[in-house]
This record gives sequence, structure tokens and C-alpha cells, in this order.
Amino acid sequence: MAFLLLGDIGFGRLVSPTGFDAKLAISYAEHQVIEGKPLLQYTGDGLGEINLAFLFHADFCDPQAVWDDLITLATSHKAFPLSQGNGLLVGKYVIIDVSRTTTYAAEDGSLYGFECKLSLKEYADPQPLETKKQEQQQQAPAKKKPGRKPKKPSKKKEVPQLSAESRQAGYALSQDKQTVIRQSTRQA
Repeated sequence: MAFLLLGDIGFGRLVSPTGFDAKLAISYAEHQVIEGKPLLQYTGDGLGEINLAFLFHADFCDPQAVWDDLITLATSHKAFPLSQGNGLLVGKYVIIDVSRTTTYAAEDGSLYGFECKLSLKEYADPQPLETKKQEQQQQAPAKKKPGRKPKKPSKKKEVPQLSAESRQAGYALSQDKQTVIRQSTRQA
């Protein structure tokens, strides 16, 4: 079970953050007035910021692989979901800063341990309705592409039938069953 998930990277109990600082900015415009203190007007919420500190060591993880994964996330320039292990979605965040302080290394420079700091900034989707619609379309089952309609199975041809009145009047169907002809009656 992961303590924290950033994108597809999970941070479990042994590699959980050693520091978790969250900040939410609220924006206010300041209006100067004559002979009085300025007035504040709420203009909106700012983007949230989260700073995470980690300690990675070869005793409980592969430090080089963790570092490579973090760099891959940061250089992808995408927003990733940040969620807690209990399933609570914190929001979508981008990595704006990654720093590393090497604490243990081998003689050849192999990374055995390091302290890491990640700075995340909340991502606000500029077109949330369009993004939601695209996500729903991607998750929807495949649809038939426009083009020629599939052929329907053919029905049996309708054979014209004479009514009882027509039969009594001496009408009959010809061999091709399309034309109604008058039967001649012989009188003897």
C-alpha cells in the first residue's frame, strides 16, 4: 500500500515523505481610498503548492531508479494526479522543481542514498468541460465508423395474392406471378 501516489509512482511506508508542506494562496485586490485604509476585494483562489521532502537509500529502494523516475515525470511537462494511499485525490499537479542532495555514493559514483525535494504546483485545466468530454470519449466503447451501411438480410419476396373476390371473378396469376390475367371460361 502506498502512502502517496504521484502519477504512477507510489511512495510506500519506507520511502514516504519526510516532509509535506502544503500552501494555498487566496488572491485579493487592494483598492486605495481617500483618507482611509485600503479596501480588499476577493478576486479568486490561487494555485496550491506542495513541497515534499524524501530520503531514499539502497537499504530499502533503488535510489538511481527512483531518481530516474522522478526526472522522467518532471521532464514530461504534464500534470499528474496526486492522491493519498487512502484514495483521497489531492488534485492534479505539475512538478516545477526537483532537487537532490547525495548522501551516500560508492567509489565509482553509484548512487546509494540521497535526499530529494519536490515542488509541485496545482494544475488548473483551462478548458475543463472539453477535457472531461475527451476523457469520456476515450473511455467509451468503440463506435462504428461512418460509411456504407451493412446490408440487411434480404426478406422473402412478397408474392401477390388474389383476394377471394378476384378469384371468383376469374382472375389468376400468370407464370411469373407478377401479372394478373383474366381466365377465360369455356362454356360447353
